[in-house]
Amino acid sequence: MKKQIVLFGGTFDPIHNGHLHLALACRNAVSFDRMILMPAHLPPHKDMATASDQDRLALCRLAAEPFDWIEVSTLELEREGPSYTIDTVSALEARYAGAEILLLIGSDMLYYFEHWFRYRELLQKVTVLSAVRENAEDDRLVRQAERLRQMGGSVKLISAPALPLSSTKLREKLRRGEDISGFLPPQAAAYIREHHLYKER
Repeated sequence: MKKQIVLFGGTFDPIHNGHLHLALACRNAVSFDRMILMPAHLPPHKDMATASDQDRLALCRLAAEPFDWIEVSTLELEREGPSYTIDTVSALEARYAGAEILLLIGSDMLYYFEHWFRYRELLQKVTVLSAVRENAEDDRLVRQAERLRQMGGSVKLISAPALPLSSTKLREKLRRGEDISGFLPPQAAAYIREHHLYKER
């Protein structure tokens, strides 16, 4: 049986319980060997990160500590230029020769998938995994998954309770000095407080 590696990338600015909720839903729905948590250096589809690469990496490592099946990778942080997923997948194929690569993304990115760099080639290389992010979006998500399948892609939708939570909203709360302890792993929240991240400048 092929080894299965799940790539879960993102800006993670900051990583929060919504990200972990998706990772755990994936763990419950799919049998895989390792999940690679991959903070991006320069995300092609989003603004530049607010926190530094070093801080975002530290937050990812703290969030992943309780899970022995999650490995935090610095691959994209070490690579110059935009963090294109197709390049990352090619690197993982070389590292895990013969393994099946699965790509875990939020529903917001599934809707945007056709704007990704070399997305048709990417569809041939990975199985795309996604789950609902907001309530009552199931039908729309199913239609988008079918659209990508018609292009030759393999897309699997994970059944998971919706947990509407975004890094953008968390950064806004932090800038206003609001308590965010219920939205982040405790060790990550403590790191943000200690290093005074996301405060108004």
